[in-house]
Amino acid sequence: MPFVEEFAMTDVKPHVKVVQHPNPTRRSFHVTREVTEGGSERYGFGDHYFDIDRKKPGELVKLLADRLRAIPGVTSARFEPYEISVGISEAFDWSDIGPVVLGEIVNVLFPETLGNTIEISANIGWSYYVRPSGHSLDDDDGYRVRYKDTAKREVVEVEDPQILDVERFLNAEAVQKAEQKVTAEPMAENLD
Repeated sequence: MPFVEEFAMTDVKPHVKVVQHPNPTRRSFHVTREVTEGGSERYGFGDHYFDIDRKKPGELVKLLADRLRAIPGVTSARFEPYEISVGISEAFDWSDIGPVVLGEIVNVLFPETLGNTIEISANIGWSYYVRPSGHSLDDDDGYRVRYKDTAKREVVEVEDPQILDVERFLNAEAVQKAEQKVTAEPMAENLD
């Protein structure tokens, strides 16, 4: 197993990929640090997730869950080995609380970046409708989701992780630019 040992010794740069889903109240944060203990187990709070107290997700998840729960507007969170998915109330907007949510994630997972930099990527998804294939007894309802990168490993200063604002990668202008890029690309729809 020399490859595994060699890989374990490699220093992975702090990186967060923020994904804005078509559901405007949910975002995912993919990270280069393992969040949960115990392999591929999922942990979470709110909505339909089981409470993290029933399982043993590790101290890092407990700390991060406590910090996210304390943010006004956060209604749920799910923790996986390299992903944190966060839900907010419809009365709140990501432009207001997104920097605080991302700041808490960076503060807990990447404390060494304070006063330094972190790499941020962003991806936006939107849904659209196409004519259902109707070739068989499939469940094709015609709705599709398309994701497009709006930032790829941008280096961001971490002066104060509580105000780590990357909303410029996810705002309406970024969505419009992403949709224009996709419109310019040929659609690879498989409607066989």
